[in-house]
Amino acid sequence: MRKGKAREDFSKTESNDSALSNASIRKRVMLQTIIVKISGTKQKHMIRLIIDSGSSGSYISEFAARKLQLKDIGHESVVHGLFGGLQKKEKHKKYVINLSNVDNSFDCALNVMEQKTICAPIPKLENMKLIEEIKNYGINLSDLTVNENFCLYESNVNEIHGLIGADYAGKLITGEIKNLPSGLVAMNTYFGWTIMGRTGEGCSASEVLLSLHVRDLKICDLWSLDSLGIKEPSISQSKSEIEEAVKDHFVRSLRRDDEGRYQVSLPWLEVHPELSDNRNIAERRLKSCVRSLQKRNCLQEYENIFKEWVSEKIIESVEPEELAREKGHFLPHRPVFKENSTTRIRPVFDAPAKERNSGTLFLLCDCCLDSSTSRIQGRVSQMHLLKDSSANCKRNNDSELKMTR
Repeated sequence: MRKGKAREDFSKTESNDSALSNASIRKRVMLQTIIVKISGTKQKHMIRLIIDSGSSGSYISEFAARKLQLKDIGHESVVHGLFGGLQKKEKHKKYVINLSNVDNSFDCALNVMEQKTICAPIPKLENMKLIEEIKNYGINLSDLTVNENFCLYESNVNEIHGLIGADYAGKLITGEIKNLPSGLVAMNTYFGWTIMGRTGEGCSASEVLLSLHVRDLKICDLWSLDSLGIKEPSISQSKSEIEEAVKDHFVRSLRRDDEGRYQVSLPWLEVHPELSDNRNIAERRLKSCVRSLQKRNCLQEYENIFKEWVSEKIIESVEPEELAREKGHFLPHRPVFKENSTTRIRPVFDAPAKERNSGTLFLLCDCCLDSSTSRIQGRVSQMHLLKDSSANCKRNNDSELKMTR
């Protein structure tokens, strides 16, 4: 026998869920919605909001902020993580809003961000049997007692115009929880009671319950969904937005230099992993390189090559103050000897070098540069690295030197 609390297997709850993208019958799930009062510049209104601990921030809809004539206190850039691993960077206006429950016994001020649309309209509980059960347990839901026509909405009374995320949700929950016989869970907050869980009602809807994300199509992935022209809608939309941004960047940055060559800035991604500085491994390799050159009496000859590069403005010295101000990436290098060549000794840089748990410079194109557009993908086979680093440097415009130095 197992001591302690009895274990419940929620996975065996009766369900008609279908993991197909055709019409499916699912149990209706209630979310934590509640009606609160919100104070504007000159007036008060009621809005329907949702408590979502899966969101790191709290939000107010653009419609509600405009109706209440709220004054923003600044802006904040946020990277939103979406299904399929998608990341999208957006800039939001910031507000301080005052919320209270419907009987004005509690009020608080919250820092929120503006979002054009919080989510799709969320239906209210309509099952009379469940409503009666809730009343019998002494639970008063503002979502049921307040006339929906008193709330702010554009076209649907079930609209959500506020979201309380994990930044405030924990502080607003009183800790009082009631598990109802129907399977619903009632949770009390300082704004009033909310309910969540399955209602037992079936709802017919065409839903995609299995989301597949295919990214960076390779030749070996030709059997993937992307090659068949089948894409998940949200991914297609996100990729199309990125493509438009890249094309707009191309048009804005394209110019012709004094020698008649066309120049365009690289399409850097706004959201990408941070590249480590690699300084420790570069310093260790340098000490080893110096010892090896001293044994062969070639240290001065090797050093003269770098001095020549400085005089030709192929490379430049970086002051310690600049390194403290702007993070860079250090590349280890080593000498390669060719006795029969006109250049007997040549420095070779090791771009794949990396420290433990960090990326390499070779990942820069995949992680930091956008290669999603067909214009770039169609020319990948024609791209190559210049063998001579001096020629490579001379072909870079000033705005990209920071990346190549």
